[in-house]
Amino acid sequence: MSVCLLIIIFGRQLLSYDNFHKKSGRIFHVYSDYKADINPTSNLYATTPFNLGTALKDESPEVEDFVTLNRYSGKVIKDNNKYEVYGFYASGSFFNLFDFKLLKGNPQTALEKINSIVITDETAERIWGAKNVIGKLLIIEGAGEFLVTGIIEKPSSPSMIDFEVLLSYDVNNPGMLHEDQKTNWNNNIRDFYTFVLLKENVSLSNFTNNFTKIITKHYPEVNENKLTALNIQNIRDIATGPFLDNQIKFFIPAFVIYILGALSLVILFAAVFNYVGLSIARALKRSREVGVRKVIGAVRSQILTQFLIEAVIISLISLSLAVVILTWLVEGFNNLTPIIFTKSQVHPQISDISLYAAFIFFSLLVGVLSGLYPA
Repeated sequence: MSVCLLIIIFGRQLLSYDNFHKKSGRIFHVYSDYKADINPTSNLYATTPFNLGTALKDESPEVEDFVTLNRYSGKVIKDNNKYEVYGFYASGSFFNLFDFKLLKGNPQTALEKINSIVITDETAERIWGAKNVIGKLLIIEGAGEFLVTGIIEKPSSPSMIDFEVLLSYDVNNPGMLHEDQKTNWNNNIRDFYTFVLLKENVSLSNFTNNFTKIITKHYPEVNENKLTALNIQNIRDIATGPFLDNQIKFFIPAFVIYILGALSLVILFAAVFNYVGLSIARALKRSREVGVRKVIGAVRSQILTQFLIEAVIISLISLSLAVVILTWLVEGFNNLTPIIFTKSQVHPQISDISLYAAFIFFSLLVGVLSGLYPA
């Protein structure tokens, strides 16, 4: 049962990615389909050309806003000490799309000015030993001096947009953006992630039908890495979406969850059948007890209820033991996942009452299934 509970937690964790954004139903990730003469099959990339977001907003009436992200990993320097950090270069509308809690700073302007940096409270604590560091200066190795304009609370809910720092774009800084990346759509297909916020109640088909026109207008005629199509996925579906090269973070395709779900059912039914066999053997020994109860007036429904209640009680006892074992399984799973699932870290979310409700329902189901036939 503990293995089944672990699979429930794992699936639930994956399906909860980026659900906390208030506009998540209207936020879509745009990804690319490239083809080459030497390899005519589709090559799906999570990344897009740098200027795609601007083109979509200017030429698609369905788009309300967009965000362009570019992965960043490097060192920041403070008082001659270097600290490894990771995150993104992000356009100024970042907080208009995503609901990361800003503890200090103005979400409307935090990333508007060049050489601005927003950091998580944990990162501020690591570098300065304090969380309120608004207005402090930080040197980004290779990019220059940045002003801290915002402090973000490290989100407790899982997100595909995982970062310690957010850096504002300076299109004139060659350390951030090469000249050909600003104009040549063919030279930056692997660098930039484009997210769009659609207006309310718009047609997705109308939005996607405009993609061919945009590609024809902006993308050059080339033989290698030819952009042939654009696709979209809701931000909540990225963690369980299709295989994409250069994905923004780990992802587990939905079919893996289905396989794990099927595996948990196999384990569950094996345990149920085992219990049924033991219960039948036990019931044969209790035939005299059943006969005596019938003689003194017990009806069939009462005897059936007794057997079901016994099975449910045993299942609930098993649940309590399974939860104890689960704490060890989760710790081991967390140690294994960087190898098996890259960064997919699963935790039991102890404070979530709905998780306990799911566990109890699962235990009751097991009890009823295992006790029904013997009863």
